[in-house]
Parts: sequence; C-alpha cells; structure tokens
Amino acid sequence: MATKTYTDIQDRVINSLKSLQKGEWFDSMQTYQDYPMLRVAMTMGREKSGKQLSFRIGVGSENEDGHSGLYEDFDVDRPDVMTEGTVDWRNHRKGFAIDERELDPMQDPESLVDDMEVLRNDMWSRTADDFELKSMQVPATSDKLLPFGIPYYVVWEDSSAGKFTADLPGSHTAVAGIDPAVQTAYQNYTATYVNPTRDDLGRRVSRAIRQTNWRPPMNMRGDEKVTHAIYMTQETIENNEIMAANQNDQLGADTQPMLNRSMLARISPTWLPVLDGEAASGSNPVYIINHAYFYPVFKKGWKFREYPPRQAAKQPSAVEVYNLSVYNYACPLRNRQAVVAISAPFGE
Repeated sequence: MATKTYTDIQDRVINSLKSLQKGEWFDSMQTYQDYPMLRVAMTMGREKSGKQLSFRIGVGSENEDGHSGLYEDFDVDRPDVMTEGTVDWRNHRKGFAIDERELDPMQDPESLVDDMEVLRNDMWSRTADDFELKSMQVPATSDKLLPFGIPYYVVWEDSSAGKFTADLPGSHTAVAGIDPAVQTAYQNYTATYVNPTRDDLGRRVSRAIRQTNWRPPMNMRGDEKVTHAIYMTQETIENNEIMAANQNDQLGADTQPMLNRSMLARISPTWLPVLDGEAASGSNPVYIINHAYFYPVFKKGWKFREYPPRQAAKQPSAVEVYNLSVYNYACPLRNRQAVVAISAPFGE
C-alpha cells in the first residue's frame, strides 16, 4: 500500500480533532513588546467634562525689586498671574462585526474557540496599538484627528549646555495655545549629547533631573509605577547598560550583570518600543517625564467605553461591537519635563 499520513485520510480529517487539547488559543496580536504609554492611560488618565480640554496655570507676574527707602512711594497694581492651556478633544474608535449565522453552528460541542472572544481581543489590541503609537507623534497644524503626545509638549533644541527652550513643535505657533516665548514659565528642559558615556549622557541627564526637580518616590522600582519615567530607545537602553556595566568594573561589553538593572535617579529607564520606529534614526532621545504633570485626559464617561453587540444597519443577522474614547493629552507643567538627545528626534 502507498504510504499515507493522517491528513491523507479524509475521514480522519473530518471526524477527529487535529490534536487532543482544550479550546485554547495563543495571542500574538500585539504590535509592540511593551505598552508603557497605555499603562499611563490606565493608571494616570483623568476624566473631565467641557467642550475642550483645558488646564489653568499660575505663571506669576514681573518681579520688580521690592527693596525701597523710607517714605518712598509704593505704587501697586493688580497683576495677571494666570494663563490657560487648551486643546481640542480627539475621538478614537475601534470595532468589529460578526454575523449571528456564524455563531449559531459554533456551539458546544462543535466549537472549540469563541470567535467573539478572539475578535474582541483583536479590537482592544488595535486600540492599544493606537494609543501607544499616537502618544509619540507631533500632528501637523492642520490635523484634526491625532492627539498631542509627548514630543508635542516636550520639544528638543540643540544645546550642549542645556536650557529651557521656547522652541515650538513642528510648524505649530503655540503649545496648547500658549506661546512659551511669552510665558517663559511654560518651557521644557532640553540638552544635546554626543556619546552615551557617564561624562556626556550621564552628566546631561543628571543636570536635566536637577533642573526639572524630577524626584521619583523613594519606593519606586523600575517601571512598576508610572508617576515618573525615563523613556529610551532600545539602543539607548543598551548603551546605558554598557555604561553601568563599565562603571561596575565589568570589562568589555558584557552587560549581562546589569541587564534590566541599570539605574538613573533611583529608577530603571523604560524601553519605549514605539520610539524605535518614530524617533529619527540616530537621535537616540531620552525623555524624562513626570506623569503627575503630563497625562491623558478623557472626556467624562468616554474612557475606553465599550458598546455591547447591537444590530448592524441593513444587516438583520449581523451585530457590531465598538469601543470609543474621547481624549487628548495635557501638560500643565512643562518645566517638569525634559528631553536629552543627539539630534532632533521629531523634526524640531
């Protein structure tokens, strides 16, 4: 007789399972290896109402010399000390459709995997991808769809010594409606480095941390909490591990003893996978973010709002499932944020 395998015998294919196992499946839908910005949205995201996302900032007034002589006239005035940042809400939606005629034949014992579960998982995976990607982009001035992420609020300018910058993101003429050249308190810190060494990158990151009063909680370990984070590309993370290993007398480039253990300001830097694809090649930015003052804000009642299955229009047996969000990012204190990079990561 001719040699055959199980799959050559059609009765076996039709009447038996390919393997004896539970109705399980494995999820490989995620685009990125990690989702730090989604964790920020889930743990630090706030909710507000209103026609726009706004935040009020006390920026102070001109500081005139308060010293005077005896009997000198003292003319006082009512200063304006407040300003307001505003950005428009952004709408996000994902969903899927499935026909009930697909579901009916797939009941126990015939069905091994719940198609609704798989499709719903895919919907939320694509939502996670969107939130992660859009958090590290600068929308064009004409764009009405994309949110204003980290590089919109934390702008890089070439400065070897380091400084607070009035530069603007892309072709924008303001940041959240505020001109940082006028409101100098609304500026972020920026610096340029050349080599990922202790005397270059390490020194500039240390200066940025002091200049922004960036103080993570004492009990913070790694990226377990997201109140404070140092975001890096994979290459910068590896360079930092090499630097840490060399400081600990690890000869050569063997970084294994410091793998995922290198520290800056008492926490481990966080690899932000989306930075590898979005930041300009070779820029290797280091974003030092205080999430108490940079966070997503959702319109009240619209934070990852999922609608139950509902009948599709003109499709009597089809149902649709959606999740909707209305949100944008707010950064009331830019002077608590910093970026250190070799070159412009987002076309600044």
